[in-house]
Amino acid sequence: MTMPFPTVGSDGRTAVAARLEVARATADAFVACNGGLVATICSGSTGRGHADRWSDLELTVLWSQPPRAEHREAAVVAVGGGAARFFPYDEQSRSWFDEWWTGGQAGQGLLVEIVHTTVEGAHALLDRLVVGHEPEEWLLSMAAAYAYGLPLTGDARNVLARLETYPRGLAVAVITRHGQIDNFWRWQAFVQRGDAHGLRRHFAGVAGALVHIACALNGRWWPGTKWPTWAIGDLEICPPGLAKRLHDVAPQDAEPAAQSLQSLAEETYDLVEARLPEVDVARLRRILRFTREPWPA
Repeated sequence: MTMPFPTVGSDGRTAVAARLEVARATADAFVACNGGLVATICSGSTGRGHADRWSDLELTVLWSQPPRAEHREAAVVAVGGGAARFFPYDEQSRSWFDEWWTGGQAGQGLLVEIVHTTVEGAHALLDRLVVGHEPEEWLLSMAAAYAYGLPLTGDARNVLARLETYPRGLAVAVITRHGQIDNFWRWQAFVQRGDAHGLRRHFAGVAGALVHIACALNGRWWPGTKWPTWAIGDLEICPPGLAKRLHDVAPQDAEPAAQSLQSLAEETYDLVEARLPEVDVARLRRILRFTREPWPA
């Protein structure tokens, strides 16, 4: 599928190259702090190499000890950033979060988002994911940030090595949690009520479930909702042409779109049944196929 908008700026730099310049300058600023930095990783679409001009820049910074406020602020100064916000420690994600704009004021430049965590904190979260098999979406996207990111400074191999294998038990948990398609029949109600936005939201939820299942079947860390074509475009274990078929559903009328999505779901469940018999696929099918008739008839 071709990009519908340019990925090269007026100065001739690609969106990825322009963002990597900022990423490296920011990483160098943290190195200069000499404050217990372990590693800096460029994550998100820039780290994966397919950012466009709408993409934010996301960095993950690992520390041996909690980062100091002056170290977090130093990066903003180094890249000439503005409109900075520094958030306090979040217990659930074991991280600190910063954001600022560079190359222009808020809304006109590049938004830089940084997640700081300690190595100890990173391992604690990975324990929940790869040992405890907790299928929380934010844990999965955190894993993708590490696994598919571009290391810039330091050595994060101790953390990254834990993501080289996608646990089978986690795949079962992800499909059980995120592969359930509830109330598929409701598309008919949205049509009859003239609720076009509700219908789109409903179908998008089905597509999201199928992306989750495909990622889990292939051992790919789910990267979030923003780049489904990247997430599933080259997967081997999925219905034929999954990415294109999901893309083609969007402009279709409601009834053929529903038929396409249900076919994709059934094909996907066939693969789960064959590859991961631990999943209760019969239950998933019952939920998908459940229908409700309007009343009175």
